[in-house]
Amino acid sequence: MRKLIIAVAALCVAGCTGVWERGYRPGPGAGKIERKVDPVVREVPWERLETFDQRLYERSAKSDVGMDDWDSATRAEVHADLIRALQLPGDAAGYTIVGESLFTTTQRVDPNDGELAALARKVGADYAIWSRAYLGKTDRVVYRPTSTFGTVNRIRAGRDGRYRSVIESYTGTSWTPVVVRADEHAWRAFFVRRAD
Repeated sequence: MRKLIIAVAALCVAGCTGVWERGYRPGPGAGKIERKVDPVVREVPWERLETFDQRLYERSAKSDVGMDDWDSATRAEVHADLIRALQLPGDAAGYTIVGESLFTTTQRVDPNDGELAALARKVGADYAIWSRAYLGKTDRVVYRPTSTFGTVNRIRAGRDGRYRSVIESYTGTSWTPVVVRADEHAWRAFFVRRAD
């Protein structure tokens, strides 16, 4: 059993990722080396990001060209708008968006548990700026343990070599799926690097 636990742990270290990393998408500043310093992890109100998204949508709807074809001046304006939405001080040109993480979950998420900071270090960000919005109730499947008890009739050889019927009792645990109502939240984080 101990070997099985060690093997599962080794597989998890090699392949398990947290919720922030599973929702991660690299940005224009991705590809830099990992930072050694501790990043700043802080919250920004969800409404600020929604307002930014709405302005970006309106700008895109009014544009005669797609976002990928915007000139450098327009890109700089959008970048400055995002830096303001993230409440970062100073000139927007001093910051690079390394990436973004976006996901929804009914699980408990703690942005200060070290997972978000670890991802920020890994992707080379100085800031991990997160936000959360409540989406309402949703159905979630959880597994509840159910104890089972019973008896079984077995044929056993006795010491004298004769076979006898023996009734043995047993207990066990099975996991039963149950649908429950749970609170669902949307989570979003921007990973930002200061200019060196």
